[in-house]
Amino acid sequence: LIGSEDANAYEICTAVLEGEESDNILKVFKGHTGPINSIDYHPFTADQGDIFPELFLTSSYDWSCKIWSLQDETPLISFDNNIDCIYAAKWHPTNPSIFVTGDGAGKLNFWDINKDRDNPTYPVVLENNPVISKLTWTEDGKRLAVGRNDGKISIYGAGKDLLNVRNEDITKFKTIIEDLKEEKAEN
Repeated sequence: LIGSEDANAYEICTAVLEGEESDNILKVFKGHTGPINSIDYHPFTADQGDIFPELFLTSSYDWSCKIWSLQDETPLISFDNNIDCIYAAKWHPTNPSIFVTGDGAGKLNFWDINKDRDNPTYPVVLENNPVISKLTWTEDGKRLAVGRNDGKISIYGAGKDLLNVRNEDITKFKTIIEDLKEEKAEN
């Protein structure tokens, strides 16, 4: 997947046939109204393999973040309750229902859609309101590195509620995603 200045995300395949390279656009994902700043595939896996391999996040200059399924060319849900352009979005690596966004006003929003689909669960405003341009979790999900436009990197520790994932949390998230897909199909 790639995000574009034309506000679309593209699923592409590059193939080399008999020495000739050709780019093929497999699918166009339309739903943003401004350039896309970040794309992140859902990382959550379990013993039986990938549980949510079709899910991905996008963030955009249109002040929104969206969850998509590779099976549909329009978003499953849009998070529009933001105060500025969203420069980065990143899924939590061990808790399937949580992702974080960073904006141009120095605000980190931790979203847990198992708890609330409309508002961030944990908003954090960084001192001096730097633009948050990059987000990266450690593999175990215990720390979040936040890249800023002032050249600094802030490191945040995750609370126990982010790290203690129960089977009920996974089941609830699966149900929410299925409900979102059904709601879309009805509309």
